[in-house]
Amino acid sequence: MKKNVILIRNDSLYNWIQYIKNFENNVHNNCLDHVSKIAKMLNLLPLSSYIFIVSGTNGKGSTCYFLEKLFLLSGYTVGLYTSPHLINYKERIRINGNIIDDIHHIKALSLIESVRHGIILNYFEFITLSALIIFKKKVLDVIILEVGIGGRCDPTNIVEPDISIITNVGLDHTEVLGTTLDSIAMEKYGIFRKKKVGILGDRLFPESIYRLALKNKILIKKIGQEWELQTFPHTWNFRYESFYLKCLPIPKISLIGSATALAAVFASRFNISNDIISKSLNQITLPGRFQIILKNPCVILDVAHNPPAALFLLQQLKNISSYGKLHAVVGMLKNKDIRNTLLTLIDIVDFWYCAPLNTVKSVDIIQYKKILPHNSCFVFDSIKCAFNYSYMCANKKDIILVFGSFYAVSEIYVYLKYLKK
Repeated sequence: MKKNVILIRNDSLYNWIQYIKNFENNVHNNCLDHVSKIAKMLNLLPLSSYIFIVSGTNGKGSTCYFLEKLFLLSGYTVGLYTSPHLINYKERIRINGNIIDDIHHIKALSLIESVRHGIILNYFEFITLSALIIFKKKVLDVIILEVGIGGRCDPTNIVEPDISIITNVGLDHTEVLGTTLDSIAMEKYGIFRKKKVGILGDRLFPESIYRLALKNKILIKKIGQEWELQTFPHTWNFRYESFYLKCLPIPKISLIGSATALAAVFASRFNISNDIISKSLNQITLPGRFQIILKNPCVILDVAHNPPAALFLLQQLKNISSYGKLHAVVGMLKNKDIRNTLLTLIDIVDFWYCAPLNTVKSVDIIQYKKILPHNSCFVFDSIKCAFNYSYMCANKKDIILVFGSFYAVSEIYVYLKYLKK
């Protein structure tokens, strides 16, 4: 589909998505000018909801989904905007925990296109604007926005948040955000607002940016200072300033992501009961985040695609008491730190099954051969073939880990769901 194709209001959502994908690589010098112009034309801002915006190299999804769960179980109406999606585009925009019908997406996208009149937008700007249109019409108590990349120039940053969250800072998207932790932290710092709360979930957050935040009167709440967590074999404790929660259940998602979300809630005007917090921790799940989808052999899906995420994945694998061999099925994008992501896990993986992804952004399989041991590295034409061979080789006590890009995890998730039917 070419850019000059004109879509009509009742065209299919599939056609609309294909259309806006044509604008994926659009860039413009003043990062938020164009998306702000459209928002102004549509009278989208300000929003009356209480708004959380979440940035970070890893853990954004866990933090956002746990926030959503806490507020839903407390009886609030909630809009959640996340990216990327694992299976279906409609996962990106949720109302009260549910995806919404195609027609709502179509109406929002067609409204944007009707007022755009040649103003250049990119793919993520289209989607973000459509989410804000949908959320504004629903008049929600809470809106949770996940930043796509960085923060300062991310389209979510046209919104004035009540609480801004940075989960952590690591080396990823360096071609856009810079090659040092300080430069990346500075981009993420762009979501903070003067005299508003900024939650930091990273103990090693660059000191220079932390001091800048304090100087600019951001109300910083940092792990290890204003809030803290303490872990035990089967429970954990949480502290926010002088308030303590003890013997909390360990969630199936990232514990630090859950604790970061709790810190944001405690810093907000909302009162969430201890019972709701415990119930949320027990109920929360997130597909593709250390998700055990099969047993005997155990099949784990995880979208770890950079060194910090691989390190967290390594810690989770080490927490498993006993297993046989570890088989790793991997597919990654070429703009990632392939070498250091793989080397993080190399000491515990027994066999590697590597394959290209179904996208031009995929890394060439030759890169895997250059990094991994030749006697334990196998290459395949597709992720599905790689997985099938790993499954054939594995014993019942073994673990098959499918990790890397969302493309890789998504393909196996859908494949296994289909086989279960």
